[in-house]
Amino acid sequence: MSARPDYDLEEEELFAAVLALPVSERTAYLKRACGTNAALLERLTNLVEDFSKAGTFFNEDPIRAWDSVERIGPYRLVRELGEGGCGIAYLAEQTNPIRREVAIKVIKPGMDTKAVIARFEAERQALALMDHPNVAKVFDAGATAEGRPYFVMELVRGVKITEYCTQSRLSVAERLSLFVQVCEAIQHAHQKGIIHRDIKPSNVLVTVRDGLPVVKVIDFGIAKAIQGRLTDQTIHTELGRIIGTPAYISPEQTDASDVGVDTRSDIYSLGVLLYELLTGQTPFDADELSRASLDQLRERLRLVDPPRPSRRLQTLDADLDWIVMRCLEKEATRRYQAVTALSEDLDRYLRNEPVLARPPSVIYSVRKLARRNRVAFASATTFIVLVTLSAIGMTIQAQRIGAQRDVAERERLKAQQVANVAMNVFAVADPYSTLTSQVSASALLEQAARSVERELRDQPHARASLLHALSRNYIRRGRSAIAIGHLREAVDILRRMPGAETETLGAMVDLATALRRNGDIFGSQRMSADGYAFAKRYGLERTAEYAYLLLDNGRTQLRQGQTLAAQSSIERSLQLYRALPEKRPIEIAVALNDLALVLTWADQFARAEQTAREALELLARNAPPMHPDRVSTEMYLADALFFQGRGSEAIPLLQAALSKAAELFGPDCGTAVSIVDRLAEISYAQGNLVAAEAYSRDALARARRDGSEGFAGAAEAATTLARTLLARGEFAEAEVVLRRAIAVLARALPPSNQSSASAEYFLGELLLATNRLTEAEAVLTASMNRWKSTDAPPWRAMRSANALGEALYRQGRTAEGAKYLVESMEGLAAAPSIDREAQDKARARAEHYLRTTVASQ
Repeated sequence: MSARPDYDLEEEELFAAVLALPVSERTAYLKRACGTNAALLERLTNLVEDFSKAGTFFNEDPIRAWDSVERIGPYRLVRELGEGGCGIAYLAEQTNPIRREVAIKVIKPGMDTKAVIARFEAERQALALMDHPNVAKVFDAGATAEGRPYFVMELVRGVKITEYCTQSRLSVAERLSLFVQVCEAIQHAHQKGIIHRDIKPSNVLVTVRDGLPVVKVIDFGIAKAIQGRLTDQTIHTELGRIIGTPAYISPEQTDASDVGVDTRSDIYSLGVLLYELLTGQTPFDADELSRASLDQLRERLRLVDPPRPSRRLQTLDADLDWIVMRCLEKEATRRYQAVTALSEDLDRYLRNEPVLARPPSVIYSVRKLARRNRVAFASATTFIVLVTLSAIGMTIQAQRIGAQRDVAERERLKAQQVANVAMNVFAVADPYSTLTSQVSASALLEQAARSVERELRDQPHARASLLHALSRNYIRRGRSAIAIGHLREAVDILRRMPGAETETLGAMVDLATALRRNGDIFGSQRMSADGYAFAKRYGLERTAEYAYLLLDNGRTQLRQGQTLAAQSSIERSLQLYRALPEKRPIEIAVALNDLALVLTWADQFARAEQTAREALELLARNAPPMHPDRVSTEMYLADALFFQGRGSEAIPLLQAALSKAAELFGPDCGTAVSIVDRLAEISYAQGNLVAAEAYSRDALARARRDGSEGFAGAAEAATTLARTLLARGEFAEAEVVLRRAIAVLARALPPSNQSSASAEYFLGELLLATNRLTEAEAVLTASMNRWKSTDAPPWRAMRSANALGEALYRQGRTAEGAKYLVESMEGLAAAPSIDREAQDKARARAEHYLRTTVASQ
């Protein structure tokens, strides 16, 4: 038995969307939106026809009914300016408290559905956030006497940017200067957390002020909030609908879900607009795309490459090809990653400098230099003669320069000697060093830190390098909090050192790592973003440090529940490591290791096993037996085996990893806590609850001794313990443990994380077991929604949905509960046999519901 799809909501919103379109486009849109659902197409077609007939019967167009209204608050309507999306824009006069002309946008009659009002409210909130000379300002907002929302904005008297460029016969350089204003407006929106999602000529107007053209970006009606929701009302993305205009949307905007839509989607649309400004045409034929079905549109945008702009207009410079096509990359990760990067490349083009979108070459760079220095290159012969004549003078100067160079070399050697001494200390303290010492590594690190502080006050570069090396050892030993202070100082010093850009980037990435491991996810994100900007500024995107930045960013994304993004980042890191000219087998093994973890989270267990084994083979050939990364690789291989039902193979790997971790980092380190927690999970799956409880209590005792009870790893181990206690009927202790774990995870991780969703699920099951149904409903709803906010496989959310259905059913809300019970059972039955317990519960609950229903009939 399956629940009936909620077609009423879909019909309402599709109907509203159709009315927002010109009459000539409505039929094609309906066919595309309804797809193979002929019944839905017929119903909507009849609704639209009836709506039009009703307007004729009353001798007025229903979407013009607002023309009879003369005033809205202190604003007197003068005339209609036009339609856009869900609203009608009017020219109005404000009479109080000041007199001025404004534009008012009001929801159209017949369009005031919940979804449309939500989108309208989003536009109002989006515009209110922004204050930029190239974005139309919002002056006021409210609702009419009839309750229809409106907002009052700056009156923009202008024409579409494409029309302005054509009418004014602007040169390429003038068009680009105008386009940069568009970029600045969109970048401002992105900084405010807003994605426009519908950048096109009609939403980019040009007006003239003091004789100069000024761009105004309008209509954020379908904008998407990057951070949080713009309104408390829900904005639905309808099945089969496209948010945006087909000729200007990015490939990811054709997905049924808008999960992949981010600021880089706007960069794609900017590329389309730039293409049109340069060639007079969009990359793909606009009429053809508007008539295409959703599948045809998706296929065209994802698989077909448009012609380069220079194919349409042969006089265009090849650099503009590279810039535009960089914007139009199918994969968002290959586009410019920020609007500022696009603007900067255009600025380079206008200054005749090499553009970053184009692969570098010596000939290309020389040609650019010649364009910037035409007079100098026209006098090349004279230049050569002058160089020849000055050679004698340079020979004399060389002697002086050589003396100065000798001084610099002595200073460099002095710094290097200091560095070497400290590095020898670090070598003894390094967890996988072949050296042995009776002195503890912690004591050596503390001594090294004191030595750096005391002896290198006047040698900043050497000081920063040693602080960086010192911090790496602290991070390896789970002492990230200590490392953070040292790394901040190292980054500050290195940023000011000319020629130390690569070293600076490496320190920045290690700082991001330390922040993440210390529980500061958002601080880690900010440092990673700073690292990306720094790498782009200094052209470090093909270095090992940049590969490490990608890898670390993937780790952060995984903690945020962004499994797909994490996989993409780590795979890019792995690709870059493999492409570097110098062989880096250890780094490749580390990237493979993290990829194995991500694949496990995505339920790709066979591939995860293969990847982890590849990492182990690389480490076996290129690293000592006690290399620390062997620990995590053995742990992740064990995960992949366990989830394939091969727990007996996983246990020896985990025991070996635990032994190494205890020797390398100490018996109570965070890694040891995680390994023991995994042993508890395997024991639970094997039905050995006594062993599972013992392992879990051991893991938490280690965390207490290590002082890491407030970290995510300890909270995850606590969740495993609570699950065992729940199975043994020890509800009181299980609840205390779970609520404490949920509180720790809320502090340590961002809202969209899988660990919190899992802990909430088990708390919901506990509340069900103790018959606290209202509490269970709230907790399980939160768990289900949290799962859905991540990239986790769907069965995990279905597990929470099944328990939620039970809570609703037992409250007497049979219809609501049945929907969740039956649908989640079907979904869990088709999922991998990871959580057999949840699958059995779902089946038993559905069978009980069906038996009860049949008996009652």
